[in-house]
Amino acid sequence: MRWAAICALALISGCSWGGDDEPVKAGGASREIEEVVRQLDLSTRASDGRAVCEDLLTPAARARLGGKRCARRVEGALAGLEDPRVELTRLRVRAGGREAVAHVRTRQAGRRALEEALVLTRHDGEWRLEALRR
Repeated sequence: MRWAAICALALISGCSWGGDDEPVKAGGASREIEEVVRQLDLSTRASDGRAVCEDLLTPAARARLGGKRCARRVEGALAGLEDPRVELTRLRVRAGGREAVAHVRTRQAGRRALEEALVLTRHDGEWRLEALRR
């Protein structure tokens, strides 16, 4: 998926939370990050660019996606996706617990799934999406 489509899946590119694999089970930071990915999936399915931009992205990521135009850009990218999904497959917390990489499987109807990595950082005590790493 493209960062507009994850950050539009959301400006990330084609996306599922919940699939055939057993979900990642964890506590603390891992559980919080799992919830961020779940919210990304739900916001993506609802084409809710405002929720993605305001609730899930770091300020820097939001600025890269157009700042005040972020929600509109994300919604535009999501509009072309059919049944997008974002599914967490693996998680690694590092840098003293301030950065994490969430490996996700993104998909949409009629397209093959893609494996991607979301970089998350702590911002004001919460985990937020910072970047997409391919």
